[in-house]
Amino acid sequence: MAPTPIDRLSDRQKECLRLVWRHQSSKDIARHLGLSPHTVDDYLRKAIRTLDAADRIDAARRLHEAEVATPQSLMLQPQIVAEAAFFNAVSPPDKADAWGMAGHGQDGLGDISTGEPAPLVPLPRPQTGERNDLSATQKLARIGAMGMIWTGVAIAAAGGLAALKYLIR
Repeated sequence: MAPTPIDRLSDRQKECLRLVWRHQSSKDIARHLGLSPHTVDDYLRKAIRTLDAADRIDAARRLHEAEVATPQSLMLQPQIVAEAAFFNAVSPPDKADAWGMAGHGQDGLGDISTGEPAPLVPLPRPQTGERNDLSATQKLARIGAMGMIWTGVAIAAAGGLAALKYLIR
């Protein structure tokens, strides 16, 4: 039997894709795995190419779907349980269905007796074409407020530099 594209992924590529599926940035993945962000990006680029995916999220989704069809290893359980607890903490109990936690216990941690984790939350895809509901006046007010904030920051910075110059004399 010929190996599937998933089978051709290295263990490190799979680890990186699993962490992408869990909403981690390259910097966070690098910190977690003890690698540099550039190395993580390299693993992800190669995985995207191997899977012929559109992007890192698509590649992570493909790996996730392949692994859901087969049992996941137990070494991933603690992180999955911790993330389910996080999503349960930030999501009110009545929103458990929106996080995909329905039917996995009230705490959203999954079925501990069988070791089955709660499903992970898929990464949101940006939607294009959304309209801004602010009126022109509201937009100008926000632009003006931001201008005042940046003016204040510039004045504070200039004052700090003037004070530093005075102290150095």
